Amino acid sequence: MQALAGCGALLSACMDKLLSQDERDLHPLHARIARELALAGSMSRQTRLRRKQEQYVLLSSLLNQVERLWYTLAMADRLSARPLPDAVREAMAAPVRQAAGEAERFLYEAGQALTCGKPPPAASRFDALAQEVGRLVERLRAEGQLSRAKREEAEQILGLSLARQQLSRNVEDLLALASADQAAGAEIPACGR
Repeated sequence: MQALAGCGALLSACMDKLLSQDERDLHPLHARIARELALAGSMSRQTRLRRKQEQYVLLSSLLNQVERLWYTLAMADRLSARPLPDAVREAMAAPVRQAAGEAERFLYEAGQALTCGKPPPAASRFDALAQEVGRLVERLRAEGQLSRAKREEAEQILGLSLARQQLSRNVEDLLALASADQAAGAEIPACGR
């Protein structure tokens, strides 16, 4: 489940680009996630040969959920093609960086735990920080900053809010599947991968 760590690194890189003039190419991070998902899928198929069918289905579902998370991050990547407008960036920089850092930490720890067949950590701190970013976007909207912004800038900010909501749903779904894996006794084949 190293793909989860890659997703965390990709999220942080996207938010750095969104908040700065960083021109960093994120294709290597996407390639890393693709490689890790392919490797985990291969390992999952090998597990199918040795374990019961229902455990394979749970592992496959977990990998599918990680892939959905990656798709959400592709949306965040597209949003980061240009930095946020200056006024909005100043208001959002600290909460967005804090939430992205916490998401990166959480996804790394969740990946490590799932790799070793352990329950993932609670996402409460990530959830709280993600909600803070959502409240900030709502405050900007209520203050009229979105209506005063250029259309593409307002769309970018609203897209960030949508990506945050989808990321939170992805994490919830991932944790629900991980709980099902734990209840069924499923394991990822090799701890450390």
